[in-house]
Amino acid sequence: MCAAKPCPLPALWLRVRVLRVLWALLAVLLGPWRLWAVIYDFHECTWHVVLNKFQRVGENLESDQFVHQEPVDTVRGVFNMLVDSPIDRRERYLGFPYYLKINYSCHGQHSEDLVRSGHLMGLKPLVLVTFQAPVNFYRWKIEQLQIQMEAAPFRSKEPCMATEVCVMSWYTPMPIKNGSVVMRVDVSSNGLGPIIPSKRFHVNINGFLKMGADNRIQFTVGDELFDIKPRYFVNVSSRPLWYNVDQSPVLILGGIPNEKALLMTSTNFREFSLVELSIDSCWVGSFYCPQADFSATIYDAISTESTLFIRQNQLIYYYTGTYATLYDSSHSSGKWVRVLASECIKKLCPVYFSSNGSDHVIALTTGKHEGYLHFGTITGKAGGLWKP
Repeated sequence: MCAAKPCPLPALWLRVRVLRVLWALLAVLLGPWRLWAVIYDFHECTWHVVLNKFQRVGENLESDQFVHQEPVDTVRGVFNMLVDSPIDRRERYLGFPYYLKINYSCHGQHSEDLVRSGHLMGLKPLVLVTFQAPVNFYRWKIEQLQIQMEAAPFRSKEPCMATEVCVMSWYTPMPIKNGSVVMRVDVSSNGLGPIIPSKRFHVNINGFLKMGADNRIQFTVGDELFDIKPRYFVNVSSRPLWYNVDQSPVLILGGIPNEKALLMTSTNFREFSLVELSIDSCWVGSFYCPQADFSATIYDAISTESTLFIRQNQLIYYYTGTYATLYDSSHSSGKWVRVLASECIKKLCPVYFSSNGSDHVIALTTGKHEGYLHFGTITGKAGGLWKP
């Protein structure tokens, strides 16, 4: 019968093979789009880390400043409840003053819902804290230390309805190490739940803060300005950020026209403050130090491991912060100190890397001593030792 009439089976198999080829081609064409969609979703979610005092763990508040540098007696009540643990309840246990509060968000989704769903899927943030070795290797032993922790979930202290799941976040202690004021915090996923890329945060000690009489944090270098006006930054050209690479816990940026103010940050400008400096803004002009115009502008601003340097007109000042993890508390200068008072300085220049266990800065002169430079070495004593 097939000899008298063409058999339809070969045509049917040919049609099936063509459809398979078309489906395979379509899969190849859509593969990159699927991959692109996965990568797009991968970058849509991001970690968030804030610093909280031990007493504020579980509160839905903004972050705290890294001021306290000593272990605190805040965990005794917690340890007294651990009756089945191998601890001596007669001993005095100290804890770190700050904790890291961790959560994440994805574009277009509510963060609180995401954290709860991630927790139910087994997500746990992994935190790696890296301590930067100190500049002064004569005083402190050079160590490459890292601490890895798994964050623990903790329910918010805020009241919530019984019919709802309460707000939660993950927490880890923020450790402190003698000799280190710069810490890098890397947050990654344990591989369960949503895909969230790893992210690095700078959590540094700010030695230019203090507790005021009203129990509020204040700057020691000046007064914080909360009303940041647009005119501060109108027609202001870009300027470099001068600091000792990998060693400066606080970064400063000047150049605000006719304002003796700086932008200051201890989180690599994730958060920053505008601070008006408590300096006299003097100007002394003479035939050996010509100064055509006076300005309150802070032209040069340099930060090192423990000291800030600024230049206003022909005058330069330094301020040494309070860093108990580097020196004792009396090491701080307590105020802005003017140096090279008999010189006319036209430029303050940074030295980006420390050498021989010290930070350095360079001051260029003008006037009758034009062409000379002063090489400043920051010692372990109060302030800087200047060498022409």
